[in-house]
Amino acid sequence: MAMNPFIRRKQSVVSVAALDAFIEEFIPVSEVAARYETHTNVVLEALRKEAVVPIYDDCGAAVSRFIRRRELADVSLDIPKRRKRNRSPSLLGFVARRADFPGS
Repeated sequence: MAMNPFIRRKQSVVSVAALDAFIEEFIPVSEVAARYETHTNVVLEALRKEAVVPIYDDCGAAVSRFIRRRELADVSLDIPKRRKRNRSPSLLGFVARRADFPGS
């Protein structure tokens, strides 16, 4: 507990050393998803198939999930990379051009 100088009340704080230790031991599921270029739900499903359960998994939908780096190193995730969509200008919606506005 430390004193917050702005509200003059004690509050819980995390030390830099504790945060560094956490980052060294855990990896966010979102980072794994970014590596595979897919959605976090795809990664979570693949992890569950390998019996790897993230921490904070039972806290609801609005929480970041982390997995132990050593558990990730011990499994082989079969996650195909998501195909990149070919986005042509016609699919991106209306793009304003000078020619679209007569008299400008």
